Amino acid sequence: MKRPLQIYEELSKLKDNPDQFEEKSNEIWEQFFATLTKEEEKRARRFKWQLDGQLRGYQDPQARLNKMIELFWQGFQTFQLALNEPSALIARSQDGSKAVVLPIEKPSKKQ
Repeated sequence: MKRPLQIYEELSKLKDNPDQFEEKSNEIWEQFFATLTKEEEKRARRFKWQLDGQLRGYQDPQARLNKMIELFWQGFQTFQLALNEPSALIARSQDGSKAVVLPIEKPSKKQ
């Protein structure tokens, strides 16, 4: 398995060719999936699907790679918070406005 720095360097070389970048990225993911159990692979593929959704708007390979790194660090910070201050993480996840439930009226019967 390649180290993160090796992967970064490989993908950085392809910054001017989006098609090759995408092909290489998919190849690296498939190599990673091959190392997992079936259950781990399911979870990892679900994660990749979510990641692809977040990266869909980044057509430039370098911008896409930078966004991947940003998402990684956000995840790492959340992990650190979960380890060091779980109550703060719970409070953060519960913070926010509640959804407003609108009443739905029954349609009137036509006579």
